[in-house]
Amino acid sequence: MHPYQCDVPGGPPVTLTVRKHGYGNPKPRPGSLLVRRQQVSNDLERVIEKALRRKLPKLVNTKANRHLLFLERDQFTFQPDLIFAEIERQRPYFPLLGQVDEIWHVETIFFEQGYVYFEERMGTAKGASFMFEGDVLM
Repeated sequence: MHPYQCDVPGGPPVTLTVRKHGYGNPKPRPGSLLVRRQQVSNDLERVIEKALRRKLPKLVNTKANRHLLFLERDQFTFQPDLIFAEIERQRPYFPLLGQVDEIWHVETIFFEQGYVYFEERMGTAKGASFMFEGDVLM
């Protein structure tokens, strides 16, 4: 990730963060570049609080050998690094997180194009990851 300060005519300077992330084989358009914006609104704290409040009791009260929390990201808003940093910030308020064995980020933004990306997080550190292109594990 690389931050760049950008001057905006008539407004205060903004920081543009550029992140390069490769997704498997660049089919069907090799050499194409996707440019997107994110963080249009800054309500991540409320989004995470609502998700944890709704999901954790149901998850930990389910009889299972292991409890895995899957958080789907189907829009570009809120990068996974920010999501997991916010989960860690809110951890003291959600003691049920201590009963969760694994937390996974599941990115379905490109589901329509046949891509689903899974990434395990341990706190804010990245763990295992894998991606499907259609029904093929990449």
